[in-house]
Amino acid sequence: MQKNRDINELALFRMCFPEDWVRYTVLPATNEEIEGDSLTLREFYVFLGCHFFMACFKGISDRRLRWSSKPISMEAGAPYRLQEYMSYQRFDAITAALRFTDKEPPPFVDRFREVREMIDEFNEHYAKNYCPSWLNCLDKSMNLWLGKHCPGFMSVPRKPHPLGNEYHSIADGDDGMPIMWRIKLQEGEDRPKNKAGKWAFPSKFEGTNPNSKRKYTKTSTLMCEMTEPIHGTGKIVSMDSGFCVTVGILHLHDLGVFGQALIKKRKFWPKGCPGD
Repeated sequence: MQKNRDINELALFRMCFPEDWVRYTVLPATNEEIEGDSLTLREFYVFLGCHFFMACFKGISDRRLRWSSKPISMEAGAPYRLQEYMSYQRFDAITAALRFTDKEPPPFVDRFREVREMIDEFNEHYAKNYCPSWLNCLDKSMNLWLGKHCPGFMSVPRKPHPLGNEYHSIADGDDGMPIMWRIKLQEGEDRPKNKAGKWAFPSKFEGTNPNSKRKYTKTSTLMCEMTEPIHGTGKIVSMDSGFCVTVGILHLHDLGVFGQALIKKRKFWPKGCPGD
């Protein structure tokens, strides 16, 4: 059996990636739409690698420049070419046909249908295969989106990229190893409801805790959802002041998780009390 320290980057990535979902959902659904040869797992990883490589270079607005037949120039265009890995025609065909779910549309409007299964599969993969350390960090981040029709569009001015989709993520915080093991897309006003007017995808952490009789709030629900894989473990979650909600900390304690959060000083605090 190959030891973890001996595996290469691709093998490590595949271990951390929900590959079964790609095999049995993404590839079959994409191949129903694609022009030309069927997409294989190997070609999918090449396609993904091209995207990762392109993401390493800023300022190239036209994607086709990465496949240009012109010589590489310091004045214009991309500083590399991708033809040796995949033709632009094939890359474009895969992009146009790529599907992330094979489920039929529900009888209600779900603007996140295309990515919901992908997020669930990612979370399930890590819940089954990764054991977080004793210390974890829960925070929010932005996925930049400048289009006019972004589902769940958020504006968070204090973020470096304030416009787009807001994700909450939790990562391993031990010894500076930020392995992200759970994510949640904030759906906001676009969170879907069924025909009865109720949430189409309700959380098990909404309403009232049947044991403690303590009510959940939006923030405490989020805290409980994000820490679900470590419930009952006695592990610690560190959070910023946005999660400094008493009821949330108490709900985590009820579920066997210890929460710690930054407390921001308020104007009504006693004089001399240390602040930021």
